[in-house]
Amino acid sequence: MRLLLVAFIFSVTTSAQTLIIRQAHIVDPLTRTVALGDVENVNGMISRVELNKPYEPGDPEFRIVQEWKYELDGADKWIIPGLHDMHVHSYGNPAPGGVMDVMGTQKAAKTMLYAGVTAFLDLFAPEDAIFALRDKQRQSDLQMADIYAAGPILTCTGGHGTEYGLPTRVINSPADAERELSALALKKPDVVKIVYDHAFGAMPTIDKATMEAAVQGASKRGLKTVIHIGTWQDACEAILAGATCITHVHGQPIPADLVTLMHERGVYEIPTLSVQSELANISRQPLLLDSPLLAKTATKSVIDAYRDTSKFDKRTKAFRDYTSAEQAAVKANVKAMHTGNVKLMAGTDCGNLGTFQGYSLHREMELMVEAGLSSWDALASATTTAGSYLGEKVGFRVGDIANFVLLNKSPIDDIRNTQDIAAVVYYGRVVNREILLNPPVVKWSTPLLDEFNSNSTMSTSEREWQTDLDTTWGGKSTMSIVYGSGVIHASGKAIPSGGRPALAGLSLPLSDEAPVDLTAFTGVRLRFQSSAGPVQLKLITTGISNYDYHAVNIPAIDGPRTLEFPFSSFKQQWSDPVAWTGKDVSSIALWVSTFGVPTDFDFIIDAIELY
Repeated sequence: MRLLLVAFIFSVTTSAQTLIIRQAHIVDPLTRTVALGDVENVNGMISRVELNKPYEPGDPEFRIVQEWKYELDGADKWIIPGLHDMHVHSYGNPAPGGVMDVMGTQKAAKTMLYAGVTAFLDLFAPEDAIFALRDKQRQSDLQMADIYAAGPILTCTGGHGTEYGLPTRVINSPADAERELSALALKKPDVVKIVYDHAFGAMPTIDKATMEAAVQGASKRGLKTVIHIGTWQDACEAILAGATCITHVHGQPIPADLVTLMHERGVYEIPTLSVQSELANISRQPLLLDSPLLAKTATKSVIDAYRDTSKFDKRTKAFRDYTSAEQAAVKANVKAMHTGNVKLMAGTDCGNLGTFQGYSLHREMELMVEAGLSSWDALASATTTAGSYLGEKVGFRVGDIANFVLLNKSPIDDIRNTQDIAAVVYYGRVVNREILLNPPVVKWSTPLLDEFNSNSTMSTSEREWQTDLDTTWGGKSTMSIVYGSGVIHASGKAIPSGGRPALAGLSLPLSDEAPVDLTAFTGVRLRFQSSAGPVQLKLITTGISNYDYHAVNIPAIDGPRTLEFPFSSFKQQWSDPVAWTGKDVSSIALWVSTFGVPTDFDFIIDAIELY
C-alpha cells in the first residue's frame, strides 16, 4: 500500500499540532515486540499508543479510518524510533585520493536526517561553531538531525587530535585538565571527549594522572565522558577513574574481568565497527557502493573514489590492510561485550575513510549483527540505548519524542531493511526529505563577509570559518591559525605527499542552506597581505566535484592592501571548464595547494566582502 499523507499542513500558530500514524507495525526495541497499532503525536511528543494485536505474517491489510485531521497511513509499514549515530565527525565525507565532500555540520545533519538518523553525537569539531549551531537548533525549528557535541578533544601536546589542524584543548597535567574543563564547562558540552591511547604509534598521550583528573573533573561538573582508547589497559584505567563511555575496540582479546567491570559500572561502549572495517569491506565487496541510500546521501565523486582500489595510495592501502587483519578479532570482542551485557551504542566514526554521513549508521547496525548481535540488539544500540545515554526519551511510550522512521520492510527480519525508508517523522512532522538534500537557492544580500572583529572563527556574517587541511586524509601539511586584533593570520607549509597535492587554508560557508546565488554582486574585495605564497582565492560551487574550483592566484604582497577580483577573473586551473553562473556557490576559500614542491605560506586578512 502506498504511503498516504492526509492534509498534513502545520501552522506555527496552531495550538496543538497532531499527527496520527495509522496501523503501522510498531517495532519497539525496549519491549522487543512488534504489534499493529496507532501512534498519536501532539506537539512533537507521543500522546497515545494504541495496539490492536501482535503482528503475524499474513495478517490482512487494515483500512484507514480518517478520524484525525493529520494522518499518515502506516499500513504495510514498520515504524522504529529515530536512529542515533553516537560517534560522528560531521564535517563531511573523505575518500581515497584526497577526494572530499566538505559538508559542514549543518549539511551533514540534514543528510543524516534524510537517512533516518534523527540525532548524533559529534566527538570532535571546532567548539564555538558546533555549540552555536547546536544551541540555535534547540531554540528554533531547524530541520536537521539533533546535535549533541563534545566540541574539542582533550589531548596532550602532539597527541591524537592535534594533527588535523582543528582547534582543540591541550592538557599535559592535572592542573591543565582542571583549567580547561572549567572553561569548557561554561559552553555546556553534552559530553567531554578525552584521548587516552597507548596504541597510537608515534603519537604521545596524556599520562594516567592527567586522564584521571580530566575524568573526575568532568564528573564533578555533571558531564559525561567519552574516552578514545587504544588498548584494553587504557579502557580499564579510564573506567576505574569514572569514565561513562569508551569508544573503539582493541584487536587483542578483551579480558573477561574487563567485560565484568564494564557491566558492573554501567559503562557504555561505542565500537565504531564501520571505521574499523568498512574500507576493507568495500574493497572486497564493491556492491556495497551500489546502495540506493548511499547514492542519495553521498556525491558520485566520493563514491567513485572507492571503486578503483588500484588507485588507492600507500596510506589508504595500509589502513585497509590493517583493519582487514583485525576485523575478526574486533567482532569477537564486540560479541564478548554483548554477551557480558555491556551497553553497546551504534557509532560510525564518520568523517574517516570508509564511512559516509548518515548511510554508515545503517551499515554499523548490519556489522553488529555480523558480529553476533540480533537485529533487536543492533536496533536498540542505535535507538533506546543511545537515548538512555543522552538522556532522551526514545521509544513508544507516552511522553517519548515523536522521532520515527517508517520502513517498507521489517528490520527484525533483516536489519538491512532499515535502509528502505518510506518516511521520516521528526518531532511529530513528516520530513520533506528531498528538500533536505536539495534546498532552494538562497539569494545572498549582505556585502560584508567578515571584518574579523570577533577574534574567533565566527564571522561578521554569522558564518563559521572552517579549517581545511590535507592531514584529514593523510597529508602532511601544517597550518597555524591566529584570530585577534581584527585580523586572521594563517601560516604553515603545504607539503605534497603520496603523489597527491597538498592543501591548507580556510573556507567560509556562505549559508545554512547551500548553495547561494551571488549574481547581485560583481566580485570579491579583501584587505590582504602575505609574506609567502601564492594563495588561491577560490569560489567553491556545487557544480564542481574535482576540487578544480574557479580561482585567482594572489602572489606575496606587502601590505596590507585592498584587492578586488571580479568574478570574471576567476578561472579553473586544469580540468575541462565548467561555466561560472554565480548561482551555486557554497563557500569562499583561501587555499594553498601545490604539487611536487613544498610551499611555505603566511598571510593575513583583515576584511573580506562582496562588491
